[in-house]
Amino acid sequence: VRLTWYFLIILLPLAGFSLFAIAKSQTILEVQTGERTQGALHTMTDYIDLTLQNIEQLSSLIAFDTNVNTTLQSVGQEPEKQSFVHFAQVMDQITSMTTVNLIVDQITIIHMPSRTVISTKFGGGKLPWGAENQEWYQHLMEANGGTIFFTPQQRESYFDADSVHLIRTMDPYNRTLMNPNLLILSVKKSALIELAKSLLPSKNANIYLVDHEGRSITGTGASVNP
Repeated sequence: VRLTWYFLIILLPLAGFSLFAIAKSQTILEVQTGERTQGALHTMTDYIDLTLQNIEQLSSLIAFDTNVNTTLQSVGQEPEKQSFVHFAQVMDQITSMTTVNLIVDQITIIHMPSRTVISTKFGGGKLPWGAENQEWYQHLMEANGGTIFFTPQQRESYFDADSVHLIRTMDPYNRTLMNPNLLILSVKKSALIELAKSLLPSKNANIYLVDHEGRSITGTGASVNP
């Protein structure tokens, strides 16, 4: 019996030390995993920010393009036959620009005096009456025609709810325009989330993108409402 007690007295410190070492290893592993995850998230957000900055730069190239602005401003409220030739010229110019940034799903210009929509994806059309009462237009006016990013919910807006839209006015420094034309660059939400997937630390990890108001844009999980 005495030998057994001696044996237990020897084993107890060893067992305690082993348990402590295991717990310490788990803590170190959790910290390292957290640091790697945090690093991956920082890399991902920087990459997405850079992507959105490139899209904004592309929008500036179009918004300040003298040829595009001159062509659009030559068309009045009631388009004539020659006006459709001008719209076709604008279509050709913005279509060629979609090759500059492949993540852009479509480029749209709205000729506000005639409410004509020129889209690289859907061709021509008309802006529905009452669209100016929607949230996106109100935000654009609050920004004094500056650049906004808009992510509509389903059936909430004229714009595709599966995309994030950069919206701004054309020829923004021309204060003589009473009803300036609009430029929209659209990016599929799925394309943004694809940028993040390769940076996830494991297959079991999910990531969600939210807008500045905290509304969910998209995510890799089953639900986009974390």
